[in-house]
Amino acid sequence: MLKIFKWGWLILVGVLLISCSDDIKKEADIKVKNIQFELDGVNGIKVNSSFDSAKLEKYTEEIDGCFLAKEVNSDNGISYEVSDGFIKTIRTSEQGILSPYGVAVGDHVDQIYKKHPSNLKPKVEDNENGLAGENIFIYFWNEPNQQSGLKYSVDSDIVTSISMGSLMDCI
Repeated sequence: MLKIFKWGWLILVGVLLISCSDDIKKEADIKVKNIQFELDGVNGIKVNSSFDSAKLEKYTEEIDGCFLAKEVNSDNGISYEVSDGFIKTIRTSEQGILSPYGVAVGDHVDQIYKKHPSNLKPKVEDNENGLAGENIFIYFWNEPNQQSGLKYSVDSDIVTSISMGSLMDCI
């Protein structure tokens, strides 16, 4: 009976190790995307550039001159908001894609402050659709009039999305 218990225990431990190694592999696979936002765009597509149907394709209906697009033949998790024929905002909620400063979706909020230069002072606001102090937006504006910048959406201290450009939703 003791031998059966030992073998059962070893099998259970083996199954747990295998399932843990699959989780580790999946996490490693997520981080291998090698996509990083630049200060003005991503993958050669720049904020404020004209919509180019050779690079981007619509994936929503156009409403009042606004629509969302993605890269042609790509499911890389990057979304482009187009308004009046120009790319206004680039965003992602996909793990493995880095901000210009190396922050990724899934990172702890502390990484935002750790990875940004200390001379860049963020503006932190509560997300009106969440709990005060728990669901926040952290902005790093590119200019004093706050028309363009980088935004991190944070829920319960975890980065859930990264956006750059005008940051004003038109859809």
